[in-house]
Amino acid sequence: MPTGPPPPPPPSPTPTRSPSPVAFTFDARSTVDQCDNLAGHGDAPKTGRVLIFVRYQRDTVWFYEQPVIFGPDHTWTSSRVVTGGDDDGGTEFRYAAVAVSDQTADTLSKITGSPYPTASLPGTIIRQSEAVVRTRDKGIC
Repeated sequence: MPTGPPPPPPPSPTPTRSPSPVAFTFDARSTVDQCDNLAGHGDAPKTGRVLIFVRYQRDTVWFYEQPVIFGPDHTWTSSRVVTGGDDDGGTEFRYAAVAVSDQTADTLSKITGSPYPTASLPGTIIRQSEAVVRTRDKGIC
């Protein structure tokens, strides 16, 4: 039986890069009003858009909320994000920034009125926020 050097290891898979924006953070907050603006730092994706989804901390169902608007200084905002219902003061929630195609963003932008629940997010999660507690205040809507 011939002996020789062991065969080389198989090539490592090419690392996959997360979709742009690579850096994305939520401004640290511990509470939010029922209707509030969210903000943070990050860069706009080269293609597609970023949308904000919200869920009850104890649940797995997400609700589409608002698009993310990127500023020229690596900041972002999402205005008039509704978190929970009228009786959800004191409840914990979590947000997800999700990279989606332009077509998906356009479709979701047409949803108005009642909440739009989804068990699976329609894109790639870029970042989830820490849990926040909803205040009893209605907020800015």
